[in-house]
Amino acid sequence: MAADPEPRPLARIELGADPEAALAAADRDYGLALSAEELRYLARRYRELGRDPTDAELMMFAQVNSEHCRHKIFNARWIIDGRPAERSLFDMIRGTHAAAPEGTWSAYEDNAAVLEAGFGPRWTVDPADRRWRAAP
Repeated sequence: MAADPEPRPLARIELGADPEAALAAADRDYGLALSAEELRYLARRYRELGRDPTDAELMMFAQVNSEHCRHKIFNARWIIDGRPAERSLFDMIRGTHAAAPEGTWSAYEDNAAVLEAGFGPRWTVDPADRRWRAAP
């Protein structure tokens, strides 16, 4: 069973005179995996807002970008041995689907895919003993 830790109070990350350095330290401390571009963006944005960010705001920013990183990274232009690649990684993935679409009803639409599937048993929890079983 997962532990239920006590909620911690919201923390503010003091940006001080060097916001990018303060955000880089928070990035390391919280394990946010933010890029240098994202750190610059956050420093600029919080300077415009005239306030320091909270730990929750930084965590949410990192999480949203993590969930959508495939769009940033996979759609990026690639330069290999000094020459721009003709296609992005996403173009290559889409090319695989275009070459062999069998079994796929929808792909790369609204961050989702729908695959053909066969019929099988439906699983449910038996209320008597709380174990998973195939439904009748």
